[in-house]
Amino acid sequence: MDAMAQPERDDDRDPLVGNPAIAEFVTGEGYKTSTSSMQKHTSPAINTGPELMGYYGRLPMTTKGRVRAWIRSRMRPVVRQLARQPQQGTISA
Repeated sequence: MDAMAQPERDDDRDPLVGNPAIAEFVTGEGYKTSTSSMQKHTSPAINTGPELMGYYGRLPMTTKGRVRAWIRSRMRPVVRQLARQPQQGTISA
């Protein structure tokens, strides 16, 4: 098991079918995402979106749990630039 893998949750059985449904769910979670962005992320050629269970016809199929895990994986910490402190013995203008 991957160290970053999350335990199975109840919403891992709650399916989302099609990019419009996936994009709407992500937007509902507070992360504005368009259908076209989800089409890119779930494209087999790009494959940067949530883990897919498979396809229902031509529509990508995943679960709410997998989408939430994907959202968490895309978050990164805030990096703050600290102002340089003047070194002792130097004159600051």
